[in-house]
Amino acid sequence: MTQTVPLWLTILSAVGALLIGLLGRFTLSKKDKKDLEQKNYENSMKIIESHESSYKTYTQALSTYSDSDDPSFDDFMKLASAGDLYFHHAGMMCNAILSGKVDESIRDNTWLPKIKLIFERLLPAHYEVLQGQATKKGYPYTGKMRRQDHESIYAVVEKFSNSPAWQRRHEGPR
Repeated sequence: MTQTVPLWLTILSAVGALLIGLLGRFTLSKKDKKDLEQKNYENSMKIIESHESSYKTYTQALSTYSDSDDPSFDDFMKLASAGDLYFHHAGMMCNAILSGKVDESIRDNTWLPKIKLIFERLLPAHYEVLQGQATKKGYPYTGKMRRQDHESIYAVVEKFSNSPAWQRRHEGPR
């Protein structure tokens, strides 16, 4: 006497095996998770290095310009260019945040406070100072703060401004 297996049980078994196989394929092993975390950490560190380098260049240009009794147009352009590079690297940080290619701890504890400071104080001050100096000296400068020039910074602000990391009080340069 042979016993037949109902068709519904065969189909259910096949679907279950398929789902288990797909679930295993879309989840990472512990080693894969650790490798991904390490890669994200390394990506974070590379971006931080380039950002810090551009920050030093920017602050040197600011110092040179402010220490001069009569800064030249060349000094003004170095300041504007160094600022552009610094804010470009801030935008790269934001792109990495938005793509999820950075360590979350670095994002929350280091990058978001920097982006907050840049967005709320440094970026507006940069354009105000350049516009004021251009007007005072008669330089042909038409730069202004526009969202389209800093889209990724605005996108990070919109995505993370309600997060606990963004809401924390952060101390920065005044």
